[in-house]
Amino acid sequence: MTAATTLAPVVIGCTGGSGSRMLRDILAASPEIYMDQDCSENSKDSRGSKVFLDRDDIDSGEYRSLVEQFMESLRGRIPLEVVGRTKWYGWKNPRNIHIAELLLDIHPSLRFLHLVRDPATLVDGSQARKKYKEVRARGDTDGESDREAFVLARWARVNLPLWRRQRDNPRYCLVHYEDLVRCPTEAIESLFAWLGLDMRDSKKMPSQNKDNLVTGI
Repeated sequence: MTAATTLAPVVIGCTGGSGSRMLRDILAASPEIYMDQDCSENSKDSRGSKVFLDRDDIDSGEYRSLVEQFMESLRGRIPLEVVGRTKWYGWKNPRNIHIAELLLDIHPSLRFLHLVRDPATLVDGSQARKKYKEVRARGDTDGESDREAFVLARWARVNLPLWRRQRDNPRYCLVHYEDLVRCPTEAIESLFAWLGLDMRDSKKMPSQNKDNLVTGI
């Protein structure tokens, strides 16, 4: 079996504004993980994944085929000089959370990282403000009377069902943003161990300063 066929995807999904760029950079610090380089400069969201994430026919065969094609394309873009040591390849986009179970079904070795952040810290974030403004303009706030109630209700709808269904799945991992900030060494060691990697082999991790945590998340 060649090195290329042993590669498996690792994918990040979350509620928008949860810090997925930082988690993506943590993974990219490992020489054994190749994260998609064709991504937006600020958010680090994978551009190629928009081909399917912008669609709403998730149950269709065409949607599944687009995901499979993207995975194959991303694996094929791993540089030859690093493919021999690469064990995982992946990408991040918060919207992956809406197709987590499809991703897990498509690839039998895929690992899904579900990043969560205290929803109270998201209420005043730029993404929450933008989203609430958009849904208010459409009259689609699900009956929530203010931004705080809307953000908390949306956080629960997006995160809790997936966690309840997948929490016993060994290929699913719930990652707390606060753990990465407050006790980064322990949290990252645990994450890398889950992927069968040694954190000591990684390059310098992203700095845990304030600017790093709030920019482009």
